[in-house]
Amino acid sequence: MGSQQKLVQDLVNGWPMIKANPATFIAIVVAIAFVEWVILHFWYRGRLSSKDAQIELQDRQLADYRDKLHVATPGEAKQRIDALEERLRRFEPRQLTDDQRKILIERARVYEHHELTIVVETGSDCSTYAAGFEATLREAGWDVHNWTIVNPPRRPRFGIAVQVPDLNNIPKEAELLRTALVAAYVDIELMHMEDFPVRTSIQLLITAGAS
Repeated sequence: MGSQQKLVQDLVNGWPMIKANPATFIAIVVAIAFVEWVILHFWYRGRLSSKDAQIELQDRQLADYRDKLHVATPGEAKQRIDALEERLRRFEPRQLTDDQRKILIERARVYEHHELTIVVETGSDCSTYAAGFEATLREAGWDVHNWTIVNPPRRPRFGIAVQVPDLNNIPKEAELLRTALVAAYVDIELMHMEDFPVRTSIQLLITAGAS
């Protein structure tokens, strides 16, 4: 408000001079407006040029990304990455991470006597993977046994399953184990014990992944 009053006061004070030299006043106003227009024009032009350069750079990066991955859309890129991760899982030995062990010990904890047999396919990385589960579940209070199988009649897709006698009547201990494995981000299946050697009422089957 103060600046507006000052501007009005300046105009009032300078009005006699403006009235006496209207052409000069108009020329000054036009010159000021022109200078401001030039400044704003170059400022906006610079900003637009910068935006254009950023867009062009992003377009080049996206084109280069597509050329390297040989894909046209982000969806195709995700599919390719998922396929590569799946291939890596097939060749890299499976193992439990420290975080997975911690979650399993906390979530699969039992305080009464519960037996569990880990049925392990021979070959591949199954034995070392099973050893990680055995040590972890023992620490969680389970009484763990081992049984080796040469050629399992069926293989779970991700190579690990909780086996129960009846899929329609899952024991609470099996559900506890399954829930703990899911919480630990272990891809598992529930599987019937049919056609498998039955050693305990709950079993953890570890095989190579299904082809």
